[in-house]
Amino acid sequence: MNLTLRHRAQAILREAGWELAPPPVIWSPRMARCAGLFVIEKDSRGKWHPEIRLSIPLLRRRDWPWPQQVCGMNCHDPEQVQQRILEHELIHYKFAWV
Repeated sequence: MNLTLRHRAQAILREAGWELAPPPVIWSPRMARCAGLFVIEKDSRGKWHPEIRLSIPLLRRRDWPWPQQVCGMNCHDPEQVQQRILEHELIHYKFAWV
């Protein structure tokens, strides 16, 4: 079974023992300087919404030499890179809602 990014985020939060629902996780075709970004934006009614954005240009590249070091860990394939970036952004999410 293929897990969506939201399923992966939920598993990371559960394994960490954090009782939070994951924010929406979306792929961004425009992000070119950072692999992931946690943002909180206000909608037209003034309600704040968290979101994690992941970079399509950076995280779906296939021409990197392996292993790649991401967040201090050696990653051997693109899925591991995505996992490390998602974990990193979820830490920002957790501390934003404490």
